[in-house]
Amino acid sequence: MLTGGTDNHLLLIDLTPATTTFDTLSTGLVASSLDSAGILHLYPVEIISRSSVELDLVSSVFDPALELYRGAGAADRIAENLVASDDGGGAQNAALALNLRPGIYVVVVRDADNTGTGAYGLQFKSVVLPPLRSTLGFVSGALNESSLNPLDPVIQVEAGSKITGRIRLSLNNTHASSDVFPVGATSTWGLAMESWWEVAAWAPAGDSEIVLDVDLSAPPEAGTYHVL
Repeated sequence: MLTGGTDNHLLLIDLTPATTTFDTLSTGLVASSLDSAGILHLYPVEIISRSSVELDLVSSVFDPALELYRGAGAADRIAENLVASDDGGGAQNAALALNLRPGIYVVVVRDADNTGTGAYGLQFKSVVLPPLRSTLGFVSGALNESSLNPLDPVIQVEAGSKITGRIRLSLNNTHASSDVFPVGATSTWGLAMESWWEVAAWAPAGDSEIVLDVDLSAPPEAGTYHVL
């Protein structure tokens, strides 16, 4: 700011909010208090296995706000790390309920207006979920110029004859987008280690479709087999 005369004075104000970091959060109830306006209380959380998580923040003296970030401290409180938030909408509680992948997170407790102080209770619940399984499903296809029934994709061929065509599969990849997820195929006859072939070197996360070209020779003995 400027003062009288010819002297100029620059006043620098640190707007970084004060923070207090607590021990790693465990399931149960934590009771604490915001002792100054604008302060942030940080609770690191480690998720070992994919879990269903519930966070409930209650206060009768200020408007509670909850934030959840990927990371372990104040430096990780940036927009790209934000997982979820709730400011309670003026009520006396804020709550988050979501499924989390394994990793390190930080829970931020604050007053929604950054002006309130006082006591609060933070309830943390976590339940380990069954592992997600990636799945493949049959969509459509044709082998030896015969269309396959999506409900019963069966084809009859002579022993030792060629099996050629194209099959379309649906893929649900439950892994993270950063995880390499190759997809391969092999028939149920012959040596699997010698007969498999690559379908996709790195399948995308989520739902997608894969087109599979088939060029095989049927087994020499009659029977029921699976192309894939």
